[in-house]
Amino acid sequence: MSFVNNIQSVAKYESKILIRSWFFKVFTVLALLILGFFDFGMLVADNGGGMWMLKALPSNLPYLNLLLLNTGQAVISIFLASEFLKRDKKLDTSEVFYVRPLSNAEYVIGKIWGCFFPILAFVLAVLGFVALAYLTGGRKILRMDLAEALRDDTML
Repeated sequence: MSFVNNIQSVAKYESKILIRSWFFKVFTVLALLILGFFDFGMLVADNGGGMWMLKALPSNLPYLNLLLLNTGQAVISIFLASEFLKRDKKLDTSEVFYVRPLSNAEYVIGKIWGCFFPILAFVLAVLGFVALAYLTGGRKILRMDLAEALRDDTML
């Protein structure tokens, strides 16, 4: 039980540090704004910017959003991993764990587990933007006449 408690305490502090960092906040806001405008532009615009393939299958837009997001997160995770120990020494956050009987495995697993939850919440927020864009764009599609839409593909 001590193993799980040690991991949870490291994860709790790592989550707090990650959420408070400017790097994570700026990346989150920029990614949500860019992907949000992209989603609403694709689904609400008259012709979708000429990218009809994104509307052809309902799963294309969430897939593209997560593809763009994960590409950005891969680059961001490289910078976060390189600052792993440097940040701890600079902020003196490792002093808290030196007083506990903590193994290296518990420390590393706790750090990974602590980074997982803020990133999971961020990904769920992006999927929420996609759902909101589908609700907004879906209302426009429901108001269209099917016969007219089949004759003229620029309506979709």
